[in-house]
Amino acid sequence: MGHARQAEQPGGPAWDAAVSTHVAYGDYRPALGPHRRRRAQPYRFGFATDLVFTREGGSIGAVPAMEQVLGAPVVFLGLSLPEHGYHAPNEFFDWEQAEGGIAAFAHYFASLA
Repeated sequence: MGHARQAEQPGGPAWDAAVSTHVAYGDYRPALGPHRRRRAQPYRFGFATDLVFTREGGSIGAVPAMEQVLGAPVVFLGLSLPEHGYHAPNEFFDWEQAEGGIAAFAHYFASLA
């Protein structure tokens, strides 16, 4: 882990710095681990259809570090559809998708209890 420290030097302050060489990787985790496999039934409950594992995304480089620090899996329950234009200027999210997502999340968390 990096650090920075100000040291008194003749003629003014100077900085001593160390830089971390940690590299952030994308979502490399198995799609079907026990907590991830548990997502299928909540999606069926919330959307009345089967979940399809597509292995998209993986651009959140902090996820592996979060799992390491927390000692627990980080599980995503994605709700956006391609037609929602996520990360686009005209991005939107319809109520039907939100409603199904609320039901799916509630069912998922209840399954963990």
